[in-house]
Amino acid sequence: SIVYEKKDGEWHELFYLPDFTVDVANGKYGMFSALEVLEDTLYVACSTGMIKYNYIDSTSVFDNSITYPYYWLEITGNHPNDILFVNTGRVTAHYNGIDFLFNSTLMYQLNGIHLLGAILKGDAAVMVGDYAAGYRAVVVRGMRIN
Repeated sequence: SIVYEKKDGEWHELFYLPDFTVDVANGKYGMFSALEVLEDTLYVACSTGMIKYNYIDSTSVFDNSITYPYYWLEITGNHPNDILFVNTGRVTAHYNGIDFLFNSTLMYQLNGIHLLGAILKGDAAVMVGDYAAGYRAVVVRGMRIN
């Protein structure tokens, strides 16, 4: 897994993992699976959690509170206090800038689908994927309720 950063017109290696070894103390986070840039921060989902990298001051923080048995395939959000994570196990997580709220409703309602992508815009979330039996597309739409 590798993440590059472009600075002053040149590409630089930002994060590199030669294998999927997990050794957080030594900067080995498993596999990178999704990323998103919101405002001044890059969010990178990996096997063991999430890396938050501020590209203005070049500092990073590791957060393991999003660790889940399935890998995160999509990160999408409106701003750093409103981020949606979607994983291959049909579990979603909402990050409010401090805590994660996990939701496994799709896991139990939509057996046999594979989620492949998602987008969060305003109060609407849309996830897309396929249904394994029958080769059909799946679109899941959700709205935030307050």
